[in-house]
Amino acid sequence: KHLIKNRHRLTLEGVPDATMVKRENAEELTKLTEAKAAMDETRLAEVVKETVELKAEQTSVDSKEKLDTLPKLSLADLTKKDKDFDIHVGEKHGMTVLTHDVASAGIVYSQLILDMSVLPIDYIPLLPILMNLLFDVGAAKFSAKEFKNEIGTHTGGISIEKMNALKMGKDGVVGDPNDIVFRLIVSGKAVADKAAKLFELMHMGIVDSNL
Repeated sequence: KHLIKNRHRLTLEGVPDATMVKRENAEELTKLTEAKAAMDETRLAEVVKETVELKAEQTSVDSKEKLDTLPKLSLADLTKKDKDFDIHVGEKHGMTVLTHDVASAGIVYSQLILDMSVLPIDYIPLLPILMNLLFDVGAAKFSAKEFKNEIGTHTGGISIEKMNALKMGKDGVVGDPNDIVFRLIVSGKAVADKAAKLFELMHMGIVDSNL
């Protein structure tokens, strides 16, 4: 009732400010003048010297020795074959779970994929609103600010996006143009010992959001 039948409307009109650039330039000139007036002769000389050195550094050409220290990538460093990941397909609580081990410096990357094909087509235009609000309005006992703090304290972030694509047909050919995969993807990351907290916050934001 708060989203679908909400009759609230907001009209935002942007009006250009013809004097903004002139005003900002004047403010900057005032600050520079005040900063210069606060310097003694010694400090002024130091600023001039530093400016000359900076300009010389910016316009100078790096030597071959310096350029050789930069990391380089050649065609010989690239593999022509796609890397195969050791993906394990399992099941937990009646849900399909895909996992694979990769070198991630002890960070868990997780995605929860929800089937949105059951969503009535009339609701699809409202989905971006839901996605923007889901993790931004608080959840359960947490206010919006508190919930964001919980996510920031215990995880590397939680995001939400949607995916729609054609199902792959036989032998990799394009399938039926009317047979579309439509998913809502909630992604999160955290260090390994915070994985349980990550999943708790992802679950809380989805099923107990303060919408």
